Parts: sequence; structure tokens; C-alpha cells
Amino acid sequence: MRCDIIFFDLDGTLVDSRQDITDAVNRTRKALGISGEKTLSEVHSYIGGGLRETVRRAIGEAESASSDEEQIEKALVLFRDFYSANPVVKTFLYPRVKKTLADMPSITKAVLTNKDRAIALDVLTGLGIKNYFSEIIGGDSERTRKPSPDGIINTLKKYAISPEHALIVGDMDIDIITGKAAGIKTCGVTYGIGKKEDILKSEPDYIIASFGDIQKIMEETA
Repeated sequence: MRCDIIFFDLDGTLVDSRQDITDAVNRTRKALGISGEKTLSEVHSYIGGGLRETVRRAIGEAESASSDEEQIEKALVLFRDFYSANPVVKTFLYPRVKKTLADMPSITKAVLTNKDRAIALDVLTGLGIKNYFSEIIGGDSERTRKPSPDGIINTLKKYAISPEHALIVGDMDIDIITGKAAGIKTCGVTYGIGKKEDILKSEPDYIIASFGDIQKIMEETA
């Protein structure tokens, strides 16, 4: 396999953002008058399905919270404000991310995340890795939100890259499902937010325990 482009998931693959998301969730709950705070492990379980799903679950499980659309929309506005103001206070890159990205200059790199694109840009910029990526595809549009393969397919068309020369790297089964739907190779990581057993069940083409191991895949498939 010659790899011309790699699609990277963001949360749980490039960065550990759980604490900043948790803090924004709890500020949102407080602003809505919902008592009690969510723990990091609780919020951890909400991540992956996109911002709306994270917020819906964060406020919908409270007895005092309404789960209607008006309440969710209000919560989304609050969460975006809180999170955008503090996107990288406690968020950090996983080991070897920056060096590995820098060591693959000939490969086009894209971020494919269900996080809102504007917030993803803030995170990538704040951690100093935005310039490594030619494309940053957010989850704002239902047409590109994983597990839809549209974000991958449209990017491959834009760069005139064949699916057999593309790879997606992610920590959740939704990343692997998305890659398979687009007809590209898939790589699951076991160090991130997603559950290892879910990644294994999704049967990716490759599995790595460290971000830097991507280079081994590139060497093996060159």
C-alpha cells in the first residue's frame, strides 16, 4: 500500500481533551441551573458522536433538565462559548504526535472529527500542530459527520487520490466504520478515549498502541 493521505481523528487520537470538555460541560450545567457536576469518566463516555450528542447527554440525564430541543439549543450555545474560551487549558497532545507528523512531510494529512470545525481549529492551533494538516473537516455538517464517508470521499476527490492510497487513524469504532465505508485502509489506536474491545471488534487493517507506530505502518507498506 502506498499511502498518499492520512485522515486523523482528533479527540482520543491526536489529543486528550477530556478535562477541558468536562469543565465546559459542568460550566454549562451550572449556567442552566442544573445541580451536580459530571465526572471526567462520565463525560468521557459522551465523546465521539459530535457536539450535540455530547451536550444532550450531559444535560439530559439530570432530573432537573429538560431534554427538549429548546433546552439543548440553549445548552449548545453555552457550551460553545465556554469551550471556545478555554479549548486547550488542560488538553494535551499524546506522546510523539508532533514529531511523527513532522517526520511525514510527503504525506498529505487531514483531520476528520465530529467536533465543530471552529473548535477543532482552536485546539490544533493552540497545541501548535494546525499547519501539519492540509484539510480540517469538522462535524458541523450532517453530510460529513462520521460515520458518513462523505468527508473522506470529497477530500480524496479534491486531491485526486485513490481510496487504496488512503488511511484513517482513530481511537473509536466509528472511525473504522467510516473508513471502511469510504473504501480506504483503517488503523485503530488503543491508547485513546475509545474502548479497546470496540476497536478490535471493528476489525481495522492495522492496530497501534502508540501514535509513533504509524511510521512503522508507512515503512511496511511503502
